[in-house]
Amino acid sequence: MGKLISTNHSDLSATILSLDFFQEKNIKVEPLTGGLNNHVYKVISSDGVSSGASEDVYVAKHFHHYDAWRTESEVQRFLASRQLAPQVYCAKDQWLVTEYIEQPSLADACEEDIYTEQVSNAQNDSAIKSDKRKKLTLNQKIVQSTAAMAKLHQLSHKEDASSDGDGTSLTTDKVSTLDEVSALDLPAVLTDLVGQLTEIEYMGEAPSFQQSNTQFTKFAQLADVKVLIDSFKVGAQKAINVAHALAKETNPDELVLVHGDVNFANVFFPKNSASNPLLIDFEAASFAPVSYEIGMFLAINQLPLAVFELINEKYAEYNNNNKLGGSGVVTCYAFCASIVNGIWFLLQALERSEQQHNQQTIYLAKAKQQLSYFITLSNIIPNT
Repeated sequence: MGKLISTNHSDLSATILSLDFFQEKNIKVEPLTGGLNNHVYKVISSDGVSSGASEDVYVAKHFHHYDAWRTESEVQRFLASRQLAPQVYCAKDQWLVTEYIEQPSLADACEEDIYTEQVSNAQNDSAIKSDKRKKLTLNQKIVQSTAAMAKLHQLSHKEDASSDGDGTSLTTDKVSTLDEVSALDLPAVLTDLVGQLTEIEYMGEAPSFQQSNTQFTKFAQLADVKVLIDSFKVGAQKAINVAHALAKETNPDELVLVHGDVNFANVFFPKNSASNPLLIDFEAASFAPVSYEIGMFLAINQLPLAVFELINEKYAEYNNNNKLGGSGVVTCYAFCASIVNGIWFLLQALERSEQQHNQQTIYLAKAKQQLSYFITLSNIIPNT
């Protein structure tokens, strides 16, 4: 039987040891702060037999919702077999244990990180001082993200579920058939988010709820929060109309597997120049138009529409010369995605407790950023 050697986070970390994967191992657990919504930990493991045994490092993620766990587990297994995601070692009891990626995400990376191989083989790699490391430019982040999205979109539902790139059959333990991944219904997503927002708003006004949740009531009744709630409810109605129009023009045969949340923190540099960028966090994955993925990419990273030309150029380069077409549909999806993101962030802020004030503040700031992006696009989208 293994044991938990140390942890500086007591919430769920001790339950990691109960997973079969960590039986007979000694583990150290450290919380990772990259993900705001789920509990994510870095797990350092040894076999517990010899003091000189090498250590292995993993990421253990616990999901609040069963459906999100099922979707992410299945999609990550599938993409790991295509070298587009970290390896999956265990998926059980709403836990997902995966490979730990040493490379930085695009959100934190510097230009020197692109040349990992060359730097590690250089005799003077210690000469790279922290004060000389240059953060990636926006264009560099866009190019890396576009490469990841283009390679992902080349995978089809049926063909790649049963064969690898050269047509060779894959065993069932190596790849899934993506049965847990559904087609995107954007109008339904928007309607559901508005329903959740309205339910929480009414709940906060109930006297019985106010007595037992004073912190929630104070937060929900703040002037800027009330303005946000009203603004998102009005904006959502406009976005739902646009989403219905987009749905009517969608060809089911053109749906591809999309990540659904390609923010820069979810894209990691390849281990070497011959590898693909790696994606993480697949709970928003679905089958959807490519334009939706690009629109969500623009919205979640708050990118100016002018970068579409660069995305289109690089997308064709990485996806068999398939271009994205015009920017109009992408802009419409970005318009809807900013409302999806904004309401989701606002809901997370409303659900935080007094002890989670920092997270509450972060979510509220992100909600405001998405609303600002939505307002900018409102001046471009006709008849909204």
